[in-house]
Amino acid sequence: MLIVTNPGSNLSETIIERYGIAITPQQVVVDGVSHDTREGVSQADVDRWVASAKIHPHTLGTSAAEFVAFFRQVADSSREILAVHTSRKIIQSHDACLAAAKTLRELGRDPLEIEVVDSTVTDGGAGMVTLFAATAAQSGASLRNVAEWTRAFAARGRFAIIPESLDWTVKGGRTSFARAWLANLLKLRPLLTMEQGEATVAAKVRIDADRSLAIADWLESEIGAGRPVYAAVNHGDVRAEASVLMRELDKRFDIRTRVIRPIGPAVYLHTGHGTLAAYVAPIDGLPFEAPSLGDIA
Repeated sequence: MLIVTNPGSNLSETIIERYGIAITPQQVVVDGVSHDTREGVSQADVDRWVASAKIHPHTLGTSAAEFVAFFRQVADSSREILAVHTSRKIIQSHDACLAAAKTLRELGRDPLEIEVVDSTVTDGGAGMVTLFAATAAQSGASLRNVAEWTRAFAARGRFAIIPESLDWTVKGGRTSFARAWLANLLKLRPLLTMEQGEATVAAKVRIDADRSLAIADWLESEIGAGRPVYAAVNHGDVRAEASVLMRELDKRFDIRTRVIRPIGPAVYLHTGHGTLAAYVAPIDGLPFEAPSLGDIA
């Protein structure tokens, strides 16, 4: 069984290589020039592009045609494919993957079994859903079972992100200027989450408040203290604050698998420097007993 995801899942090379995960194309478009995010795009690269671009750069997910070509390419090595994608509400990769699978079935070629899972989140959250799928696939269970377990895991996860500023969010079209202006006037930052795949404001946090505590407290209120979980913390070049957040999560949960990584380029493009985010998903009571993987680089 081959696990597939898009670069928006922000997986490390360690995880990709360990589980043989395939990454599909995803582009950041800067004044008409496309840059494949699989090729080591850094936050510094994004900073430079935003500073010089005439129009704020945007992200293009994997197209249906790219998925068809990819599925045909891997058909000889794997007849079962589980594709996990960032939320279908924020990028087209999920729906393009469904369209590609449907096209192949209708053509009657390359008889592959393909299951597509919407992680309903992005960045480190989608990465954790993909990692769970990869570990479940190693159990020897059927493709359908692994897909069902992965959807159950994704449904339990909670994602929280607090940007340092709303400037890039406004430029990228994710919020209005008026809303950003009001937040700055009141000295507030939004704590954003993903509800049914869409970004929404879960709380408002004062600019001088401890973001690590705010995120950890909100996640604990959503999930419940002491539960065994997978946890990911992602950041916009604020590693020390990310480490503090992970320690706060440690106080509240029994973390079995943890990842700390910089935010990937697709999300960083809309949140910018200083952003702090976390994803926590409980693993108790699932039909598959998720393994404890410890700290993963």
